[in-house]
Amino acid sequence: MTTEAKSGEGTQFPPLTWGVKLLILAGAPAVGLGISGPNIILPTIEAELAHGEFDKLLVKMLIGVTGAAMVIGAPLTGFLADRLGLRKVLFFNYALFTIAGSAGLYLSDLWLLTLSRFLVGIAGAGAVTASIIIINKRVDPDARASWMGAYITASYVCNIVLHPAMGFLGEQNWHLVFAPFLLFAPFALLALTSFSGPEPIVKADAGSPTVKEEPLLSWFPARYAVLGFMMGCIVYLPIVYMPFMMRDLGITNPKDIGFIMLGDTLAGIVVSMMFGRSRRYMSVNGNFMFAFATTAIGGAITAMAQGYWTVMLGMGIVGMGVGWFMPTLMYLIGTKVLPVQQGRTAGLVKGSNYLATPLVILAVQPLYLMWGPRFPILLSGLVSLALLIGVIWLIVQERGRERLAVSPAE
Repeated sequence: MTTEAKSGEGTQFPPLTWGVKLLILAGAPAVGLGISGPNIILPTIEAELAHGEFDKLLVKMLIGVTGAAMVIGAPLTGFLADRLGLRKVLFFNYALFTIAGSAGLYLSDLWLLTLSRFLVGIAGAGAVTASIIIINKRVDPDARASWMGAYITASYVCNIVLHPAMGFLGEQNWHLVFAPFLLFAPFALLALTSFSGPEPIVKADAGSPTVKEEPLLSWFPARYAVLGFMMGCIVYLPIVYMPFMMRDLGITNPKDIGFIMLGDTLAGIVVSMMFGRSRRYMSVNGNFMFAFATTAIGGAITAMAQGYWTVMLGMGIVGMGVGWFMPTLMYLIGTKVLPVQQGRTAGLVKGSNYLATPLVILAVQPLYLMWGPRFPILLSGLVSLALLIGVIWLIVQERGRERLAVSPAE
C-alpha cells in the first residue's frame, strides 16, 4: 500500500503561471464552502421551511445531496480533463459553482434549494478534482507534497474569514449565507486565460501508432476509493450533526456555531501547513496514523461534550486530523498511476469520498432519531479508530516481511 514510485519522474513539466497557482489553491476552498458553508444555518432552515419529518431529513440532505452530486462531478471532471483539457472544464465548473451556489440568496422553496445544492456539488467537486489533477500532472514529483499541503491550507485560510462572516450573515438572514459563492466568479475567467500552450490530453498524435488504453479495472487502485469513502464518513458526520447537538445544548446562534468551525479551521491550517515538511520525516502510514488518531480522539470528545468550549476543543482536534486526510491520500495515489491516468484516478477517489455524505446521512438518520446527534459524531470517531487499527496492522505486516527479506536463509 505504501510503496512509493514517483509518477511522471523524468518528465518535463510546464511552468506554473500565477493564474494556475491560484486555480490550484482555489479548489479546496470551493469544495469546502460547497459542503460545509450552509451547515451553520441548518437548524434555522429546518425551523422555517420544514413541515414534517421528511422535510427535516431533506434539510440535512442539503449537505448530503451536495455530496451525492460530487460523486458525479469528481470523476466527470477527471474524465473530461483527460480528454478536453482543464481550461474548458474549469471555466464551466466555476461558472456553475457561482450561479448555483448563490441561488440560495433568493430561493425559499426547499426542493429548489436542494436542486441548487446538487449543482453546487457537481461544480465544487470538479474544482477540487482539477486542483489535484494540476498538481499530479503539472508539478514536479518532489514538489507535489508541498502543493498538496498548500491547497488544503488555502481552504483553511479562507475558512478563517468565511466561517465567522457566514455566522454573522446567518444571524441577519439565513439567505445571506449563500452570498460568498459570488466570490468565485473571477476564477471562471481565470481558467480561460491561465493555461498557456496546448494542454496534455488523451489523444494520439497524428502519424503515431495508436496505443490501446488498458481497461479501467486493470489499473485503477480501488482500495484507495474505499479508503476515501471511509474518510468521507469521518469528515461529514460531525459537520452535519454538530449544529443539531449545539441546538440541544441551547446554542442556536449561527455566529456561535461559526466560531466552533473557526476553531476547527485554525487547527487544520496549522497541521496542513506541515504536510510538505512531514513527508521528509514520516512515511505515508505515519501520516495516516496521525490523522486517524486525532479524528478518533476529537470525535469522542465532541460527542461527549457538555459545553460550548468542549465542543470547540473536540472539533479542533478533529480538524487537525482532517487536515492530513486528502493531502496524504492524493499524494499517495499520485505515485501509483501514470500521468495520463491521473485525472480519472483523482476523480473516482474523490467521488467515493463524496459518496459517503448522502449514504452516511441516510444510514444514521434512524440512529439519530433514537439516540440524538451525539451518536453520529461518536460513530465518526469509531470509524477513525478502526482505520487507525488497520494502519497499525499494515505497518506490523510490512515490518515482518522486511525482517524475513533481510534474514539469512537457514
